[in-house]
Amino acid sequence: MAEIRQRYSWIDIARGAAIALIAVGHYIPKQVLGAAFFRLILYTLYAFHVPMFFILSGYTADFQASPADFVKRRLKSLIAPWFLFTLVGAALRLLWGGLTAAHLPHYFLYGNLANPSAWFLPILFISQCLWFFIVRLCSRAKVQKKLFFYLSFAVCLYVSGYFTYRAQPFLPFGLQRAVYGAFFVAVGSIAAFLFPAEASLRTLSLGRVKLLLSGALLLAAVTLIASAYDSYFDLAQMHFPNYWLFALTGTLGSVGVALISMGIGQCRLLESYGQNSLFICLTHEYLIGLFNNSGPLYRHLFPSSDVSYFFLIAAGGLWFIAFMLFYYPLCKWKNTLLKKIGWQGR
Repeated sequence: MAEIRQRYSWIDIARGAAIALIAVGHYIPKQVLGAAFFRLILYTLYAFHVPMFFILSGYTADFQASPADFVKRRLKSLIAPWFLFTLVGAALRLLWGGLTAAHLPHYFLYGNLANPSAWFLPILFISQCLWFFIVRLCSRAKVQKKLFFYLSFAVCLYVSGYFTYRAQPFLPFGLQRAVYGAFFVAVGSIAAFLFPAEASLRTLSLGRVKLLLSGALLLAAVTLIASAYDSYFDLAQMHFPNYWLFALTGTLGSVGVALISMGIGQCRLLESYGQNSLFICLTHEYLIGLFNNSGPLYRHLFPSSDVSYFFLIAAGGLWFIAFMLFYYPLCKWKNTLLKKIGWQGR
């Protein structure tokens, strides 16, 4: 499970697709959810797009690194951006009057209301550290036993997560989610143990058509599961119509997107999104704010809440095109700036 230092295009494409799907899921206007078709799209996206980030992080992480190096890298790539965006969000809310100085400790410990997309960064940090400890614990075992231990610990994590889900504790930084977050990190780590990135390239020999069809079939299976429940799976809100099926939908959807990404082969736009997925995740809510119900542009285009699905779909399509076009040059500018100040990261 050595860290993947060479970039593999399909991993970046998969990350880019995941962040694009998250943005679409956050954008879909509430008005269209009255139609079963749009609800099914939303429920399908929520069934796997967040778990996919945890799985990919587990697939690409270096769990054989020294503890100090492992923690240091994640403090820089996960906690530093979270703290920065939380700090900026708190400052803006203080200026706008939506937050008082007395509420600042509670804001940092229990909420990131100014940018809800940053909630998962402390969770991912703890989830990765938890699985890192488990990997180190099993490091001296033989290969066969090591796989058995990994699978056993992964199952234990998810079963433990069920009791956390039932108890609904309210912990600082939302750490109650870290147990089943660690399960999805474990899924990615075990996948890397069984199918390293170098070996995964042999999967391309199946041919693009077979890869695309296989991925589409897995996503269709996720859609069928989502259609059985008139509700959504949401890791952020700890909302699961069926807790045990969430492990299945999160895994199947992630594998499906991975296979489709391999079938695509190369896509500079999605690769750029994947390489800058954290930046996009932390900033896309602001762009969405221009179009959602509280945004001035949305209110100008649709002053009445009773608008046709056609116009809502048209607005969604235009926004998605704007999203794709806006972030490509912005990510290039951001990367150039980071190189100048000597800060590398996603």
